[in-house]
Formats: sequence, C-alpha cells, structure tokens
Amino acid sequence: MDQVQPTIQDFEYSVKEIIFHDQLRFDTELVANCKQLLKKIKQLNTVAAECFVMFAQSADEMWEDINEESFVDFKILVESNHTAIGAILCTLTIKMSAWKERFPNRSVGGPIKHAEFIRSEMRQGFK
Repeated sequence: MDQVQPTIQDFEYSVKEIIFHDQLRFDTELVANCKQLLKKIKQLNTVAAECFVMFAQSADEMWEDINEESFVDFKILVESNHTAIGAILCTLTIKMSAWKERFPNRSVGGPIKHAEFIRSEMRQGFK
C-alpha cells in the first residue's frame, strides 16, 4: 500500500496535465476517461486505507482485553474483508507498477504519451 502512494500521486499529476493540456483538453472522451480512472484509483486507495485503519483499531481493541470473544471478532473481521482488500491492492499494484515502469518519473513521456498509455493500457479492467 505504501509503495504505490508516490506513483498514485504521479498519476494524478499526469491526469491533471492531460485535462489542462492545450490540445488534449478538447478530447472530451479522453478527459472523461482520465477523470473516471483517477476517481476510481483514488476510491480504491481510500477504501484500502480505511480498511487498514479499521484493522489497526480492531487489533488494538482486541489486545486491550484479549479473550476468546475479542479474538474471534477480530478474526471474522479480517477473514470477511481479506479477499476484497487483496483485490484492491492487486489492482492498485498492477496498474501503478505498469505506470511507473513506463513513466519512472513525472518528466518521462509528457501528457500526450501519458494519454496514449491511459487509453491503451490503464483503462483495461476498470468500469
């Protein structure tokens, strides 16, 4: 989770560059796709972060009064959410790793190359 945060920030910066680019901003489909993709990535990131906070709080509560019931409650919480968290982290890692591999820093590629990559690679798998 922590490892993808800088790349998410770079991606957000690049999307904003695309949206305000002199030529690209008139491509309404591209702008809409970029905004939608950024929104989805930010939502996934927020959900994952909130789940980890919830897990940490629940673990702290469990350790304050460790007993069979508190342990079972914590176990149920983790087990009922681990598949969703895994899917979110997998999606973020795959998408952000592809972005970072192609554009290791903000100065690589520029808005037009970023837009092409979003159209051809990043949108796949998102609805």
